[in-house]
Amino acid sequence: MLNLAFKDLLIQKKSFFFALLYIVFFMFVFQSLQQAMLPAAITAFTYILVMGAFALDDKNKADIMLNSLPVRRSMVVTSKYLSVYLFALIGIVAYMILHYIARLAKVSLDIYPVDLSGILSTFVSISIMNAIFFPLLFKLGYTKAKVINLVLFFVFFFGVPELINTAVSGMEGEWQGGLVTFLKTTPDYMITLLLIIGTLLILSVSWLLSMKLYSKRDF
Repeated sequence: MLNLAFKDLLIQKKSFFFALLYIVFFMFVFQSLQQAMLPAAITAFTYILVMGAFALDDKNKADIMLNSLPVRRSMVVTSKYLSVYLFALIGIVAYMILHYIARLAKVSLDIYPVDLSGILSTFVSISIMNAIFFPLLFKLGYTKAKVINLVLFFVFFFGVPELINTAVSGMEGEWQGGLVTFLKTTPDYMITLLLIIGTLLILSVSWLLSMKLYSKRDF
């Protein structure tokens, strides 16, 4: 499975360097993001590489070839999910190197450093985003799903934060106060644990759905 995940990286050198430029772009343009800079940059980085891998597979008829080999479809699906975290790990390392270079060069940029909170936010962001995208990709294929996924990406990237802010600001005082009280009285480790468990549940449902949809596709 890891070999298939590494294959998705090795076959798209041009996309990889383009994705790296996106990290630099976020560092220069989105200074106001602060703590959200890392998750935003790595979410865009992984999106480019994930979609690039699916696009090349679709172009080269890789699914037909893989299904002619003694490779279970479950391995193909799982490798795609693993590739997300491989891409994210490489993106985070690249972000750290670029941050270090910027500090050495004394570039006047407000680049937020990598910390555990940023890594957790990145994990949640890329997991939920790809948990939504992957079932569509495995059901329809890249060509048919790319427009839908592109729309979903912009909704996820720009619309969800705004929706959350609107929902929170529109809550009645009692509900909003209850949420604030819960967040203040609940230990940080418990909130983190609940967040991780919720993300893993969403990811598990997505993986099972992708497995079911991909197993029924004809190539």
